[in-house]
Amino acid sequence: MGLVVLMVVMMIAMPLTSSLLRELNLRSAAEDLVYAAELARSRARSNRRAYGLFVGTGGLVDDKLIGTVLQGTSTACSSVPAGKQVHDFDYSKNNKFGRPEVLIAKKAPGDFQNANVFICFKPDGRVLNGLSAMPLSPPSGSTFAAGEAFFELVRVSDQGAKIGNRLQVQITYSGNARITHGYNLNDLK
Repeated sequence: MGLVVLMVVMMIAMPLTSSLLRELNLRSAAEDLVYAAELARSRARSNRRAYGLFVGTGGLVDDKLIGTVLQGTSTACSSVPAGKQVHDFDYSKNNKFGRPEVLIAKKAPGDFQNANVFICFKPDGRVLNGLSAMPLSPPSGSTFAAGEAFFELVRVSDQGAKIGNRLQVQITYSGNARITHGYNLNDLK
């Protein structure tokens, strides 16, 4: 009798445990992105150089969650691509860290349509489009200001299907990064 009760409890707990693990893996990926932004911001101020955060491989939808922070050789955003790598993270399929796959389901604003765009953190605290050295475009159809970037993250099952809830990471013009949810990124272009 006790064995039957134990088996029933285990059958009920297994889906809850796997759901909890998915949420923890997604939150870990979002925290890695926030950490990378905060690292770039703090290093830019302390080292008086521009730092760049490169996220994904290009495109606005279903992009790989990979990222790199590069230290520029000067205060100019244009010096970042030739700089040295100080941090990286990878949540792509079969990544070297053994982490579960996480996709960037959506990005905003539309500046990210250009695969070469990166977020440039300046020593004075500003966050700019690394290619144009101007604030990121304000997303049309929203109340968000110029200079804000959004990344919506989703976990991917071993079979390649998007699963679970989504989390969003917002990086503001002043370089503050936070995990959020609930913004409709379909409205942000």
